[in-house]
Amino acid sequence: HKEYLSEKFILNDFDNKVTEVYLQEENRIDIYPNPTRGIVYVEIMNESGFEKIEVVNILGRVVAFSNQIQKRNEFNIKDCKAGLYLIRIYYNEGIILEKFIKQ
Repeated sequence: HKEYLSEKFILNDFDNKVTEVYLQEENRIDIYPNPTRGIVYVEIMNESGFEKIEVVNILGRVVAFSNQIQKRNEFNIKDCKAGLYLIRIYYNEGIILEKFIKQ
C-alpha cells in the first residue's frame, strides 16, 4: 500500500470554509488500496482526537461508517457500485476529506 503525507482539505464546522492544512506526521492518514475492488482501509497513526469515519458515495449517502476509531479501520463496500467515493474523517479540528475509487 502507498503511504503518504499530503495536504488534506478541512471543512471547518464553525464557518463552513474549506482550508488546506498539513497534518502533523503523528496524525498521518493512509487510505488503501486505491482503487479498490471492495475493501478499503483507513489507517490513522494517532487516533486521538478522531471521532468518526464515513464512506460517502457521490450522491452524499453514507455507505459505511465507524465511530470507534482504531489505528487500522476496515470498510467493506463490495456491494456498492463502481465510482468515486469520499472518506470523511471527523476530528477535533474539523473534517478531513479524501477521495478513492471503487472498481
